Amino acid sequence: MGRSLLLTAALAVFLSGCAGTRPDGPAAGAPDPGRIASARTEVSIEGLRPCSDTAANTLTLDPRLPVNVLVHGGQGSAGRFRTLADVLAFHGQQSVCFTYDDRDSLMRSSAQLARAVEQLAPILDAPSITLIGHSQGGLVARKALVQERDGALQGEKLDLRLVTVSAPFAGIAAASPCGNPILRIATLGLHDIACWAVSGRDRKS
Repeated sequence: MGRSLLLTAALAVFLSGCAGTRPDGPAAGAPDPGRIASARTEVSIEGLRPCSDTAANTLTLDPRLPVNVLVHGGQGSAGRFRTLADVLAFHGQQSVCFTYDDRDSLMRSSAQLARAVEQLAPILDAPSITLIGHSQGGLVARKALVQERDGALQGEKLDLRLVTVSAPFAGIAAASPCGNPILRIATLGLHDIACWAVSGRDRKS
């Protein structure tokens, strides 16, 4: 319960700062380690990187501590989660960011996330991982936890949690005309092409 309250408070701080400008220079680097213990392991995992706008993709982790995996939304980036990662680090929680092509299908992006989590787990002494997804990232994170699918997340000993913020589980109202058969016929299929151009690759693949 305490950890959930902390995550909720940290997410509130993060979302309140989303509209602000991001700092440049040294402050834009990796999050302040705060109270995180000093034991460190460096590792590189495809799809995971520090929560910053730097080009570095090497993670520095304490294997003794749980890890929060932050998943950005559409048109987002790892740097957007820097404030949240700072707040969590101050309270002794470590975070990494999952990056993906937000125009890929949910199946492809979630499979990439599942593989990244599978590679992250053996590094931790007691694998405890919380997936925190914002907006489209919430859809990706939840899809990664679905077991009845190809490329499902493996590892029965994993302690996994899911936290989503503003994830459109009920769909997006603005996209509802894309399934209208009358518009499809009236536009000779051009309506579908326009929808695909906006939404990205086929979400079912």
